[in-house]
Amino acid sequence: MKHFSLIVFSAFITLCGLAQNGGNSVYSFLGLNSSARVASLGGTNVSLNTGDPSLIYFNPALLNDSLHNRLAINYGDYFAGINYGYASYCRHYDKYGDFAAGLHYVNYGKFIRADETGVEDGNFTASEYAFNLSWSKPINSYFRAGINVKPVLSFLDAWNSVGLVADAGLSYTSANRLLSAGLVLQNVGMQITSYTGEYTEPVKPEILAGVSWKLKHAPFRFSVT
Repeated sequence: MKHFSLIVFSAFITLCGLAQNGGNSVYSFLGLNSSARVASLGGTNVSLNTGDPSLIYFNPALLNDSLHNRLAINYGDYFAGINYGYASYCRHYDKYGDFAAGLHYVNYGKFIRADETGVEDGNFTASEYAFNLSWSKPINSYFRAGINVKPVLSFLDAWNSVGLVADAGLSYTSANRLLSAGLVLQNVGMQITSYTGEYTEPVKPEILAGVSWKLKHAPFRFSVT
């Protein structure tokens, strides 16, 4: 089992080097951090299997029966009146697997509307929302698979857009639970209706991989994503 764990660790380290960044695209708010713990680890983590419901936003395969009946609520007060948050609730069913429902949002605040000459004409607001429907099921004692389906609503003044994206993830946890790894394909989908009604913009996916390793008698762990 030690040899198998080392092989998995090496494979995921290699995948980390190949992880792709989707670049600029529509619905960029989907990349905002939804977890205070992950924020302290650099903003992204797909391998940390610690019983935190907010982590399933990054990798749906981290959803498991230990999260049954747990609720996660996170809120961030950004700058210039911008705020964002995330909430998720999890349930386990022996027959069907593990499910979670959540909401990820950002509120950009109030803006002054003005024409090209600088003449003000009232105010407007902007906000975006992504609903999260998650499911996960074990493949065997070490591996799990999961999916997130995320309908997206975006409101920017008088313009709005609807989209649908999804994540697919795998997670691995060693028998002694000291080593965990994750691999995720994030934000695969499309903009269903555009802001202008003329043409749709692309939603670019990302591939993320990572490893978390806890020393046997230490109260901390190392993570690479």
